[in-house]
Amino acid sequence: MNRKVSVAPMMDCTDRHERFFLRLISKNTLLYSEMVVSEAIHRGDKKKLLEFNINEKPIALQIGGSSPTLLAEATKAGEDFGYDEINLNLGCPSKKVEKNKFGACLMKEPNLVADCLSKMQSVTKLPVTIKTRIGYDDTEDYENLHHFISTLKSTGVKTFIIHARKAILGKFTPKQNLNIPPLKYDVVYRLKKDFPNIIGVIAPRHMQRCREVEDLIREFSVEYTLLSNMSEGDWTNHPGSLILVDKMGILNSFYANAKLAYVGGGFNPRFGGQNILEPAVFGTPVLFGKHMNNFEEEARLLIESGGGIQLQNEEELYQALKKLLLNSEERQEIGRSAAETVRNHRGAVLRTIKSIEENR
Repeated sequence: MNRKVSVAPMMDCTDRHERFFLRLISKNTLLYSEMVVSEAIHRGDKKKLLEFNINEKPIALQIGGSSPTLLAEATKAGEDFGYDEINLNLGCPSKKVEKNKFGACLMKEPNLVADCLSKMQSVTKLPVTIKTRIGYDDTEDYENLHHFISTLKSTGVKTFIIHARKAILGKFTPKQNLNIPPLKYDVVYRLKKDFPNIIGVIAPRHMQRCREVEDLIREFSVEYTLLSNMSEGDWTNHPGSLILVDKMGILNSFYANAKLAYVGGGFNPRFGGQNILEPAVFGTPVLFGKHMNNFEEEARLLIESGGGIQLQNEEELYQALKKLLLNSEERQEIGRSAAETVRNHRGAVLRTIKSIEENR
C-alpha cells in the first residue's frame, strides 16, 4: 500500500461524502475514515458506522479505544466491511477522548497499548498501524518516545505515523494542539533512523521442509518472499520483509550481512542443535537452544567468550532478539567475541567442518 500521500483522519471531515469527493481527485491516495470508537462499534449499528462506497478504496479505518477485546472486535468488523488497513488512534488530545481512556493519553501506558495491538493483529490479516505523537504534557524526552515505539514494535506493528508535536492533555483544545506545541521534525527523523526496517530470513536445514515452513508462515499471516523469486543480491533491497530461503549454497551470504542469527535445532533434544560456528565466523552474534548435543564444545566456547547466547525456551529467544535488535553496541560486542572465538579455536572449527562433511 502506497502511503507517500494520504489524507489524515479528521473528525467531522473525512466522512464518506468527503472521501468520495477526494477519490474523484485522486485514484490512489490512501484515505482514512473519521475515528470510530470501538465501544460504538460493539454496541451500535455497524453498517451505519462502517459502511463505505467501494470506489473510496484504498481506505483505512481508524478506531479509538483501550479495551483489547473491543478493539479486536472492531478490527474484525473493519476487515469484514472491506477496509484495507486498521489504524489505532494514539494521538487525539481532546478532553472527551482522554476521559474515555483512548487517544494520546495512552502514550502513558505502552504495555496496555501493546496488548491491544497484539489482540487486534490476532484477528485480522490486514496491516494494523498506529498514529501517535512525540510526547505528552511535560513528557517529551526522546528516551520515553523510543521506549514507547520499541514496546509497540515488538508486537509486530510495522507502520508508525508520527505527528511531530507533543499533546497537551486537559488544557488545550484539539485545535490549539494543532498549533501551540511546536513541530519537532528532528525527533521524527531520529526515530526513523533508530528504527530502520529489518529483513528477517528463515533458512530451513533441509530444502524439503520449505513447503511446511511456508505453510506455517501463512498461518501467522506474515508477508514473505521466496528467495527463488528474487534476483541475485536483490534481498538487500527488501526492508521490512521476511525471506524464506529455498535455495542451497546461499546461507553464508546471509550470515555475513546479518545483525544476529538464531541457529535452530536446540530446543528439541532429538535434534541436538545445528552448526553455530557458521555465523560466528562472520562476527555475527549467535543465539541457540539448550540442547546442543552435536555441538557441545562449540556451544561451551561461545558461551564462555560471550560470543553466543544459550536460551532455555522460545520466550527467552523472543526477549533476546528484541533486546539485541534495539542495542547495537551490545550486539556488536557479542559479534566481535564470536569471531575471536573462531580465530582462537581453529581445532573446534575443523572438527565441525569434518562433522558436517560426514553427515551430508
